Amino acid sequence: GWYRGFSVRNSEVKGIFPANYVYLKKAFVNNRGKSEVAAPLEDSTVLEVTSTLKEWGVLWKQLYLTQRLELFYKLRHVMHELLDLRRQIISGHLTLDQVREVKRLITVRLDWGNEQLGLDLVPRRDFDLVDPDQISVTDLYKLHASSRYSTQQNPVLLSEGRSRSEQLARPPLPHHLHLSLKSFGYNIYGEDVDLYFSLYDGREGRPVR
Repeated sequence: GWYRGFSVRNSEVKGIFPANYVYLKKAFVNNRGKSEVAAPLEDSTVLEVTSTLKEWGVLWKQLYLTQRLELFYKLRHVMHELLDLRRQIISGHLTLDQVREVKRLITVRLDWGNEQLGLDLVPRRDFDLVDPDQISVTDLYKLHASSRYSTQQNPVLLSEGRSRSEQLARPPLPHHLHLSLKSFGYNIYGEDVDLYFSLYDGREGRPVR
């Protein structure tokens, strides 16, 4: 089948897309019709990571062009960590305590990156975004101060962040392989035969041992 839609980068570019290239997500649609807006029903932290990485991607390239290479490589490391942590939440295999720990690790990295790039710190309460128009100025200041303190108190960010996040948050993920053998021809009568199956790694160009 096919789906009709438009490019996320340019809504004026419309077309049809093969169904096997489209991943359907639950969403809430406002103002159905020509001006409708679809908001994905995803975890707010996952959505924030997605939008932040898009924003960082543009600034990250500028770091290379301006020869700020140390921050360029540090930010690349943190962006890979955020992708990994985001993937863990989306997997749905984490306990509530593990989700909370992953969100804490994500928040520290988002605040660190925003500060390094000169962007505004995002106010959060319990790792979720807070609408600045819905809280007082003093509460907003306390949230910003807490975010800055949390960033400064986490030297583990770039040294052992990945290994620590994997140890605390990543449970063993089961994988299932279904193998169906339709037919097998063997013409030498009276001799035993062994049939072996193996997985082949296309990138490495060799069987997986």
